[in-house]
Amino acid sequence: MKTILSFKKLLPLVASLLLMMSCESEAWNDHYTNEVTEKSELTIYEYIKSKPEFSKFAQALELSGFDKVLSEDVTYTVWVPDNEALKELDLTDAGMVNKVVRNHITRFSHPTSRIDEKSFLMLNGKILDFKRQPDQKFTLHGKELKQMNIAVRNGMIYVLS
Repeated sequence: MKTILSFKKLLPLVASLLLMMSCESEAWNDHYTNEVTEKSELTIYEYIKSKPEFSKFAQALELSGFDKVLSEDVTYTVWVPDNEALKELDLTDAGMVNKVVRNHITRFSHPTSRIDEKSFLMLNGKILDFKRQPDQKFTLHGKELKQMNIAVRNGMIYVLS
């Protein structure tokens, strides 16, 4: 009988300890956030097409047929180079355009919250390293990102510097 009475006295203490332990800390939530910097209901292609600074990459997507691929309900991650980065790309060279486009796309959505260092198989068969740097910035194959975690309807977009 004394054991039951002692247990009844301890029950509120145990319950309050469990309640305190189950509360999530802000640091824990920050660590597992998707860190989405922008959210859009557009597809990957529609988003790229809507930004003037990506017009050359949008043209390359159209020429290679990837405008249709990146408009479907299949998830991809695309590292988008801006017009300055593609200034030397000859849009009349279909083979080169196709290589460049495939070198910037991988399957599935990959937010940075899950990554410290990871290698991705791009659609052209190359494996590129994606790394979190000590200053918390990210690089893809040594190229720093200007913008990260742009979530769109069918995947994720990163902007390369």
